[in-house]
Order: sequence, then structure tokens, then C-alpha cells
Amino acid sequence: MTYYAIEDASWPEILTLQNQAYHDVAPETVDILKSKWMRSPKSCFVFKQHRAVNAYLLAHPWYDEKPPSLFTLYQST
Repeated sequence: MTYYAIEDASWPEILTLQNQAYHDVAPETVDILKSKWMRSPKSCFVFKQHRAVNAYLLAHPWYDEKPPSLFTLYQST
């Protein structure tokens, strides 16, 4: 498995993975996920095997004592 920067073409597969993985909460919209990505695109990745996205990582800086909330649209930094 190799990791790659997230590209626009990655989002449909990211949304599919989100729907498959998280059953206890509603899925976040693509706009919300993209807002997290845009805060720090160099620290967000997809992991691919045989050209298919198998996992994704959205990591961005956070300077508050509380963890970032789900379902919140963030501004780019």
C-alpha cells in the first residue's frame, strides 16, 4: 500500500470509505471533509492498493483545548 496526496478524483472513494467505516454517526459531507483537507493539504493522504483508495487520513493543525467538532466547515489557514 502506498500513500498519495489527496486529489479531486479521490473524494468519491473517500466518501464511500467513510460510509463503510462509520455507522454510529451520520457521514460528513464532502464540503466538510474538503475544508479539513484545505487546512493542511500536505498532511492529508489517501492510501492506495491496485489504484483503489483503501484508506484516507485528514490531519490538520488544531490550537484549541477541545478536539475539532464533526460537521463543522473550517476555513483554510
